[in-house]
Amino acid sequence: MRQNKKIAITGGIGSGKSYVSRIFAALGYPVYFSDDRAKLLYDTDPVLLSQMTNLLGEEILSGGKLQRNIVASKIFGNVDLLRK
Repeated sequence: MRQNKKIAITGGIGSGKSYVSRIFAALGYPVYFSDDRAKLLYDTDPVLLSQMTNLLGEEILSGGKLQRNIVASKIFGNVDLLRK
């Protein structure tokens, strides 16, 4: 009997996770791209956007869309915000 196995690819920023995932996808394996899903949720989930706005302020939104560059500038320089 064939077992259905799952592989998780982890690593730091710029370590090649997306590159390896694209290789698996090109070989026909199903791949769940969590970064893409997270971006979609940040753009469409009103509860998530509200929580982010409460944490970081209204300036992280423009036209109802999350401004990732502003979020990054706020959290990556602040250990407490990054933890939250």
